[in-house]
Amino acid sequence: MDSNVITDKTIGQYLIDRLCEAGARHCFGVPGDYILGFYDLMVHSQLTHIDTTREDTAAFAADGYARL
Repeated sequence: MDSNVITDKTIGQYLIDRLCEAGARHCFGVPGDYILGFYDLMVHSQLTHIDTTREDTAAFAADGYARL
């Protein structure tokens, strides 16, 4: 990749693109003030977000989902 290329893509959009390229279709997490911009990007992406009430329940849900 040419290091002189400038793009308007944000870090959040890059992360979502890479997750989708890797085959991810769902994302588990807890919405919060500091991450709402990223959640807005997810709303307009192929990812389906699964809301949980706490970080540990997001981890348990993602683990159980992956095991299925």
